[in-house]
Amino acid sequence: MKRLVPALFVAGILALGAGRASAATSDGTIITNVIGATFQGAGNPMGFIVSYGATATVLVQNPRIMLFKTANPTIQAPGGDVTFRVCVQNMSADVSAFNITVTDVIPAGFAFQLGGVAGSSPGVWPNTWVVTNANGVAGPWNAGWPGVGQTPAWYMRWTLPVLGQSKSGCIEFNARVQ
Repeated sequence: MKRLVPALFVAGILALGAGRASAATSDGTIITNVIGATFQGAGNPMGFIVSYGATATVLVQNPRIMLFKTANPTIQAPGGDVTFRVCVQNMSADVSAFNITVTDVIPAGFAFQLGGVAGSSPGVWPNTWVVTNANGVAGPWNAGWPGVGQTPAWYMRWTLPVLGQSKSGCIEFNARVQ
């Protein structure tokens, strides 16, 4: 019984987060520009250095991209399908993101079935994903989805040309448990 309690505890913790993963980028960078000066006086050809400097700072805002991936269902028998959904969200209220590229691989033990756009909020322009696939992360990349029945290791790459401020877009694919 003592061994069963920790195992049940770990299984419970794993079940809480099953089927979902996420990641994010940083918000921005402060760039400081420092200026100094020298001058020459009439009686000193070597010049003088100004005893103080001036600075200006600029906050360079980046889009804050959140990436989510879910699996549904999170428990499946061989021969059953699982839908994997990948979503990107621009958490920035100030700047758009351009050419967001997401790369994923058909999971081990699965065969690709079909894929498609799962939804986008207004502001995802032109509201289309560019879908490519390859047999290695280095490519060459082929247009469209992998063929039905394609198995690992096969990569899919999705590019979203523009993602507006506080907007999101999702894409998903089904894979069959082998």
